[in-house]
Amino acid sequence: MCSYAVLRYWERRGFLRTALPSYDAFKKTFGRYVDLLGFPPNKLNDYLRDICKKDRLKVQHREGSIESLQAHLRNKIPVISLFDYNMYQRGQPARSTHATVLVGYTPENMLANDPFHGKKYPYEKNRFQEAWALRNNRYILITTKVTLNSFPTEP
Repeated sequence: MCSYAVLRYWERRGFLRTALPSYDAFKKTFGRYVDLLGFPPNKLNDYLRDICKKDRLKVQHREGSIESLQAHLRNKIPVISLFDYNMYQRGQPARSTHATVLVGYTPENMLANDPFHGKKYPYEKNRFQEAWALRNNRYILITTKVTLNSFPTEP
């Protein structure tokens, strides 16, 4: 769900050469992979090669800090974060990894378009960091590939 939401974001900005299919059709394309956390980047990269203009998007799995998440968000790059949902909600660690699309932040909160809670759901930053650390501060980026050839040249 999160990967699809981020692809919709890039579609609205003109990075895809074809319209994304419905979410149900997207799920059928990837079968069992669509519901897995840590969606295999090679599967999504292969798909992006087919639908993107000039191979302009890439998938990266990363680890970082809250500052790295905020830097991506300041640059208008949505971030798919992976965290221990039970730890965030109840303060008890569990095997309950959750993915959400971070879309902004305030001094107190990380704002997420969350499959469970809806748009701009505020995750309290300190509790989020604690729950995120249990999943090794992992996140997924679907970003633009910028090269010197990406910019128009004058005749």
